[in-house]
Amino acid sequence: KILPGKADAAPALTAEEKALIDNVAAAFHAAGKKVVVVLNVGGVIETASWKNTPDAILLAWQCGQEGGNTVADVLAGKVNPSGKLAMTFANTYESIKSSENFPGNYTRPAATDPNAPKVAVENVDYTNYEEDIYVGYRYFDTFGVDVSYPFGYGLSYTTFAYDEASVKAVKGGYEVAV
Repeated sequence: KILPGKADAAPALTAEEKALIDNVAAAFHAAGKKVVVVLNVGGVIETASWKNTPDAILLAWQCGQEGGNTVADVLAGKVNPSGKLAMTFANTYESIKSSENFPGNYTRPAATDPNAPKVAVENVDYTNYEEDIYVGYRYFDTFGVDVSYPFGYGLSYTTFAYDEASVKAVKGGYEVAV
């Protein structure tokens, strides 16, 4: 669902969706089983209120025709789920700096004078971009705003090691092997 007046708000789960996660997790945990929520979404959704219920969350994005096979390969351990988030998952829509000015129900200066009193605006034909360079992760990082999942977040089940490294001088350069 979308927050009233916020056309780009991160969708929050409905009460029924949260109950489904709670009930599935409770049933599987009672049987000693793990629970993984697979998100097949095309953008950020609210996760802060429920992310601690399942044992893991797999963000599949929108995998298309082969999505079922790719998710199955990740869950079965055939491939490494090593992607990193390309955007920040905020705790709430209101904690995103641009939410203050995005079209919808908000206030803006009554005149060009930045010290003028603000007035309520309820239309979608005006956006005042006040974030400057503090867009996305730059805002959250710079101002210490807590988030559900930060830009670049991602886990891997693989351990990597390098061994038998060698460097050999060859005509015109070097040959490196690992």
